[in-house]
Amino acid sequence: MPFLPNQITKDHIIRAANRIEKESIELLPSMQWDVEIDENLYPPKEIMRFAHEEMNGERIWNYSGGEQTNAILKTHGFEIKAKIFADTKILELIDAYKSHICTSKLENERYKWELVQQFKGRPDVNTENFKDEIQALDFANLVYAMSNSVRKFLAEEKPEEFRTCFQQLFDDQIDLSQRVRQFTEQTLKLYKSLNGSHGHHQDERTISAYLTYHNPDKYTFYKNSFYQAFCKLLDVKTASKNKKYAHYLELLNEFISGYIQKDEELIDLVKSLLPKLYDGKNHLLLAQDILYTMLEGIDNSEHFNYQKDFEKWLKKSNGKGSNKVASYLRAIELLQESLDYVIYETDDLDLLGELHVDLIANQKNIDGPYYNASAPPSYANNGFYSASIGAYLEFQKERNAKSELREPKTNYSMPYSLNEILYGPPGTGKTYETKSKAVEIITGNKIEKRDELNAEYNRLVESKNILFSTFHQSMSYEDFVEGIKPVTEDGQVSYEIQDGIFKQISSLAKGVDGRIEKQESAIDFSTLEFFKMSLGGKNRKDVHDWCITNNVIALGYGGNNDLDTIGASNWKDYQVEFQENFPQLVEKSSYNVNSTYYFKNVIKLGDVVLVSKGNRIIDAVGIVTGNYEYRESEEIPYHHFRKVRWIATNMNADPSLFVDKNISQQTIYQFYNDDIKVDYFEKKFSKSKKETEFKNHVLIIDEINRGNVSAIFGELITLIEEDKRLGAKEEIKVTLPYSKEEFGVPSNLYIIGTMNTADRSVEALDTALRRRFSFKEVGPKPELIREVGKAENGEVEGVDLVQLLSVINQRIEVLLDKDHCIGHSYFLNVASLRELKAAFQDKIIPLLQEYFYGDYGKIGLVLGEGFVKKSMLTNHNIFAIFDDYDASMYEEKNVYHIIQPCALKDNEFKQALNQLIG
Repeated sequence: MPFLPNQITKDHIIRAANRIEKESIELLPSMQWDVEIDENLYPPKEIMRFAHEEMNGERIWNYSGGEQTNAILKTHGFEIKAKIFADTKILELIDAYKSHICTSKLENERYKWELVQQFKGRPDVNTENFKDEIQALDFANLVYAMSNSVRKFLAEEKPEEFRTCFQQLFDDQIDLSQRVRQFTEQTLKLYKSLNGSHGHHQDERTISAYLTYHNPDKYTFYKNSFYQAFCKLLDVKTASKNKKYAHYLELLNEFISGYIQKDEELIDLVKSLLPKLYDGKNHLLLAQDILYTMLEGIDNSEHFNYQKDFEKWLKKSNGKGSNKVASYLRAIELLQESLDYVIYETDDLDLLGELHVDLIANQKNIDGPYYNASAPPSYANNGFYSASIGAYLEFQKERNAKSELREPKTNYSMPYSLNEILYGPPGTGKTYETKSKAVEIITGNKIEKRDELNAEYNRLVESKNILFSTFHQSMSYEDFVEGIKPVTEDGQVSYEIQDGIFKQISSLAKGVDGRIEKQESAIDFSTLEFFKMSLGGKNRKDVHDWCITNNVIALGYGGNNDLDTIGASNWKDYQVEFQENFPQLVEKSSYNVNSTYYFKNVIKLGDVVLVSKGNRIIDAVGIVTGNYEYRESEEIPYHHFRKVRWIATNMNADPSLFVDKNISQQTIYQFYNDDIKVDYFEKKFSKSKKETEFKNHVLIIDEINRGNVSAIFGELITLIEEDKRLGAKEEIKVTLPYSKEEFGVPSNLYIIGTMNTADRSVEALDTALRRRFSFKEVGPKPELIREVGKAENGEVEGVDLVQLLSVINQRIEVLLDKDHCIGHSYFLNVASLRELKAAFQDKIIPLLQEYFYGDYGKIGLVLGEGFVKKSMLTNHNIFAIFDDYDASMYEEKNVYHIIQPCALKDNEFKQALNQLIG
C-alpha cells in the first residue's frame, strides 16, 4: 500500500498510542524529540508508523527527518518536546569534531569517502558474474577480516545462492530490520552447508557496509561500539539484535536534520577538506564519521577491559583450582569469534542479558549463529557458552552493586554547605567542581579520576539523586516550584497543578511519609505484576479514604452492572460480550470496556496496586488478595471491588521513587516491568532489606546569576536557609499558592550553583541570594596544565603552556579585571601544536573578541602582533559620496585583522607564541 501521511487523523494517532500502551510494544527511542500524548512521551516517527497502520494497515513512515514528522503531529494539536540535555551534548560533540578536523584535515578518514565513491552502486546483483563482482569489492578496515574471508568463500562456492541473499537485502520495500535478520540467517545457513567452522560475521556491521556501497544516499557504515556510545550519550535505550542498525539510522537521520544540515560552518569546513568527495548535500557519511571519530576513534582509553577483573572474580567465587574457571574463560574466547563486539569491553547489562537468553536457546544448534566446529562439542552441549556469559553477567551486576549509593550520613554537620555558589571566569572547571562536590556529598567519597567521577555522576543523575538545571531569563516560579499547566486527555484540554524541578527533587529527598508495613516474609517483587489505580483521585477524596479504610480497591467505570455476567476471560470475547450486555456503557465511553476488563480479568491475586492522587503522588501500595466482587449497594457510589492488603498508606510520595516513568491520570493500567524499581520496593517493604532513612540529594543550578532569583525562588528563598530546613530548630513550612499544600525544604537537599563572572560579578547579585549562599571562587590554576594536562610536563614543542596562560591572564587583568581571565581547561587537552592552534582559533580568540567587543587593538595587546595584523587604510576613495559628513578623520585609521592560527605554518605559529610570551 502507498505511503499516505496526509490521510492520518488525530484519532489514528491516539489509537496508535493506546495500542502501544495496551500491548506494551517496544519502540525505538528518538534522539532529539518526543511527542506528548495523554501525558506519555513517544518517539514521533514510531508513533506515526503505528498511526499509518491504523489508517491503512501498512506500518511505514518514510520521512527521514524530524521536522516533517513533527509538523504533522503539531497540526493535530500534539506537543513536541525537545530533549534539551541531549541537544547540549550533541552541540558539544560537533564543536569538538570541528576542532579536531581543523588539525587532522580528515587525513585518516578520507579513505571512506573514496571507497564509497569508487564502489557506489555495487555489488550489482544483475551482473553476469556475481562471484567476480563480490570478490572485487574492497572494504579496507570497515568490516572484520573474517567477514571478508567468508564473503569471498561464499561467492566462490555458492555465487547464485549468495546473489539471492543480496537481492533480498537490497529490496527497500521490506522492513530493514527484517532484511538484516533474513540476510544474517540465510548467509549463516549457506556457510554451514559448506562446513564453515567459525562465526560467519555477516552481521549488522558487515550488512551496513554492503548497503552503504550499494546505496550511499540512504545508508552508511555502522559499528556496535559507537552506536552503544551514541545511545549512552543521548540517554536512550539501545535496540535489540537485528534492530540496532535500523535504530542507528533513525538516530543518524535525526542527527543530520536537527544539527548537521543547520551547521553551515561544519559543512563548509568538510567541503574544503574533501572538495571532490563531499558535496555538502548527502551527510550520512559525515554523520558516521563524527560519531566514530568523537566516540571511538580519538581516545580508546574509555574502552575498559574487564577480563582480568572477571578472572579474579571467577577464582574467588569458584576457587583457584576449579576447572570451571579455565572452561568459562575458554568458552568466552571461542564465543568471541561469533560476535561483533568485545565481551570484556562491555558492561551493558541489557546487551549481556540478551546474549545470555539467546545462547540458552541456540548454543546447541549446529546451524545457529554460535556453533564453532573447532570447539569441543561439550562447550555447546553442556551449556558452557551460556554459563560463562551468565557468570560474566553476575560479575557485572556485582560490580555495579558495589558502586551503588553508599549509605548517606544522617548527621548533617557534614563539612559541606547546604547552599553554595562556585564563581569564576570561563574555563576554570566550575562544572567539574560541581560534579565532584555532588558525588562526594551523596556517596561520602571523593573520586579523583575524571572518568570514574563522570561515570558515578551520570549514575547518580539517572537515579535522580542529582538534578541539573540551568537558569535563564525566561525561568519562572511556575517552572521551578509549581504552576498551572494545560494537559490534554481524550481530546479535552484541562489545567492542572504541576510540580517544578525544585519541588520534584525536594519530594525525592524527603522520601516516603505515612504508614509502612514491613513484611515478615520477603515478597519477591521481581515476579509480580504492577498496576496503577485512581480511587476517586483528587476530586473524590471520600472514595479514596473509604477504600483505604475498608481494604479494597474500587472501580467507578462499568456502572451498576454485575461483571460476572460476562463469562469471557480473553480480551476479544470480553469486548463482544460487554458490547452485547451493556451497549449503553460502550456508547457513553469505550473506556468502560478496557477498565472493567483490566479490573476483573487482568489483575491477579498477589499483584501490586499503586494508588495515585492525580499524576504527581503515589499515596498507597497494596497487594491484591481477593477476586472481583459486585456490590449492589455500598457507602460510596461504586459497585466493583477487589480486596487488598495495604502495605503502605498516606505516603504522599513522588512516583519516581517507585517507577521510571511519569504516571498518567488514566484510571487503571499496567506498568511495564522494566519501569518498576524493584530494589526500592524490597527496601521499603521487606524486613530483610535495610532501609536508608535519608539519602542526600543535590540540585545543581548552572548559570544561577542569569535568572531572576527572587522571582524564581519566591517565598522559598527563606526556606533554603540551613536553620529553616525541615527538622531544624527553626523549621519553617509555607502553604504553596497553587496547590495549597504545606511545603518545607528537607535537610538532605544540597544546592550548588555556578556563575560565570565574565557575565556578571558576585557583587551584582541579588542581596537575598548572597545572604543565603556561601561563595567559593574557582579561578584559573595554570599549574594543573603541568599536573593533569595531556602535554608532557606542560610543554608543546618547547612552548610552556603554564607560562603562556599566566602571561595572557596578567594582560587581561590589567585591561579588564580578574573576572575575565581565561581558565586552565582550555589547555588541559592540548598535547600537540595542531591542538594548540585549534584551542586558540576556536576558543581563546573568540572569547577575547567577546570580552573586548571587537576592539582588535586590545586583543593585539594581549596576543601580540603574531596574531593580530595591522594595516593602514590606503584607498581614500573607499566611501560613498555623502557631502554632509566629513570622512577625513578615517583617512589615517588603523585597521586590525585576526590572523587565523590554523592558517599558520608550524614555525610561524611558534614564532607568534614566542612573541606573545615575550
